[in-house]
Amino acid sequence: MNKIPEKILKYINQGKTQTPYYIYDKEIVRKNINCFLEIPYQNKSIYFATMANSNIDLKKALAIGFGIRCNLDTFAGSKKTLGGIFIGKKSRLGLNYEEILSLKGNQQINMLHLYPGTDILDIDYFISTYSEVLKITKLFPNISMIDFGGGFGVSVDKVFNFKEYGEKLSNLLNQFSADLNKNLKLILEPGRIIGADAGFFVTKIEDIKIRGEHQFIGVNSSSVQFPRPLFYPDKAFHRVSYISKNTNIKFESEIKSSIYGCSTYSRDFLAKDIELPNLKIGDLIILEQASSYCATAHTNFLGFEKAEEIFVS
Repeated sequence: MNKIPEKILKYINQGKTQTPYYIYDKEIVRKNINCFLEIPYQNKSIYFATMANSNIDLKKALAIGFGIRCNLDTFAGSKKTLGGIFIGKKSRLGLNYEEILSLKGNQQINMLHLYPGTDILDIDYFISTYSEVLKITKLFPNISMIDFGGGFGVSVDKVFNFKEYGEKLSNLLNQFSADLNKNLKLILEPGRIIGADAGFFVTKIEDIKIRGEHQFIGVNSSSVQFPRPLFYPDKAFHRVSYISKNTNIKFESEIKSSIYGCSTYSRDFLAKDIELPNLKIGDLIILEQASSYCATAHTNFLGFEKAEEIFVS
């Protein structure tokens, strides 16, 4: 069984029995937020993107100035990330260098924005893309802010190195601020990394089928309630733990297993081709890193209600 915070296990073992539900550790969320707040560069703000906010007053936004999204088509090091390619000639997003150059001197442009990709752990890649965008600041006299977006990686076997990231980013910005003779404001949009490790999805086994050497585990939930495998098929991996209510069971071996939802939809799978022991009906399945982009991505397709969300301190 994988390592799960004791407070989470205590709640699952002693708390509510009705599943499915999400349970979150608030201390982990606070810890991850502090990792960004402790970045040495002083002039900074940490935000979540407003792309889904339909209440923005566009006229007010235009009146106070605006930024442009930079597509670094001249940057040779662009890479394919989990969500695709976000910079370079193959990306549909942002303005390329020629388009940016045509706006040179525009006094309304006070911010440059970059989104280098999704689920990135390579800190040097972040810094190299940031450097390319900072070179463009010299084209616009009223640049005061730089938004480097998010894309910070979440992995089951590697922890994002906040210390290295913060030091390299701060050194880079201090250098460019000095060159421009102005203190650029840094904006970051952390995204999934803030809460991913804090969340756990709990569901109960309702069915077991052995097909040859493969164990199919049916649970009382659906992929529309835990939708990352739908959005990122063959890429979204969540570690699986289990809690057995039968203390007489001996888990002596593991077999290839898949966890499927309680519908006939062909893609109703929460996990595929993982190693698990022979489990039993009534056991609990826990999917880890189940915070950001899980419960909020619930869809009404298949008619399942949104899973309950629980927070523990």
